[in-house]
Amino acid sequence: MSIASCESFLAKMYGKKHCILTGNGTAALWIASLLMDESKEKVLLPAIICPNLVYAVKMAGKKPVFADVLTSDATLDPECVEKSLASDSSIGAIIAVHLYGHSADMQRLKEITDRYQVLLIEDVAQAMGGVGADGQLLGSVGDCSVLSFGPTKIIEAGEGGALITDNDDLANRARLIAGELGPPKINMENYLSIYKKLYYSIYDAGCQDGRFFSLFNKFADLFRDMYLFSIKKQTADSIKMTLGHLDNEILHRQKISTIYFDKLKHVSEITLFSPIGNVVSWRFSFCVNTDIRQDLLDTIRSQGFDASSWYPCIANWYDPKGMAENKYPVANQIEKQIVNIWVSQNYSIERADNLADTIVEFFQ
Repeated sequence: MSIASCESFLAKMYGKKHCILTGNGTAALWIASLLMDESKEKVLLPAIICPNLVYAVKMAGKKPVFADVLTSDATLDPECVEKSLASDSSIGAIIAVHLYGHSADMQRLKEITDRYQVLLIEDVAQAMGGVGADGQLLGSVGDCSVLSFGPTKIIEAGEGGALITDNDDLANRARLIAGELGPPKINMENYLSIYKKLYYSIYDAGCQDGRFFSLFNKFADLFRDMYLFSIKKQTADSIKMTLGHLDNEILHRQKISTIYFDKLKHVSEITLFSPIGNVVSWRFSFCVNTDIRQDLLDTIRSQGFDASSWYPCIANWYDPKGMAENKYPVANQIEKQIVNIWVSQNYSIERADNLADTIVEFFQ
């Protein structure tokens, strides 16, 4: 097998003409951000996302700006996107993120971005194999789409990312940019350890005093070498091999998600996201009252289960006026209320049942 063989396989899987593999998904997002109109300086992002998306935009020399998300599924609110594009002609791209595996409204977003002649980048890192309400495979609508095969992703190959597109010009430019990337220049494990220590220290400080969040502005430069590198042949081989398990992974995640949904939908204190399309969960996510979330997380973990509270409202880190809480009310609410529980292969039907029962008992 080869890198070219893996690229051909992924392109065919998504019904696209081109696929360009990269060292990780963040590198693919960096390339995608460089494909927008060079005369534009801003990229529009959901206000609640993984920080890596912002790093990718900043590494590309672009300015991240934000739009609020929908209460129904934490994906981009098309009305907010349209208002942003109508009021700011310097926005050259938007990144539609299928957060937690939920499908963003791609048809509406595509219509808006086409009308404003803005590049639509589709981020499928947490939604591989998912299908939207229109029946289309997530990743098949954007002008270009980004995939990720790193840790915790639906298909895990240790690292690796990809950009897929039908546009010949975008593909040629993306391949030229990707060709400039070399192997990693640093000790990745050492840098990852440094990153985690700094990230959590700054995040904890920012929760006490929002001024500390401004320190995240340095991360794109400080950790550039941790993200921008080329793919190795063995990684491409691993991606191709693990993709053979995608159907089983999708089926398992949907079974576990159904267990959670069926048991938790009766708990009045829990707000479930609305399932739209054939969702493949990255994590099964729901919202609870802010006052009890930490107690719930502690209870879940004390019983030997996994739970997290991702993601923060990233707009709070970068809004220069400190007005993010008023500008992005839904993202700020979700940040304070979100709970994520695991759906991966190490959660059997029995274990998922027990976790769901633990959560139900907490509220009883």
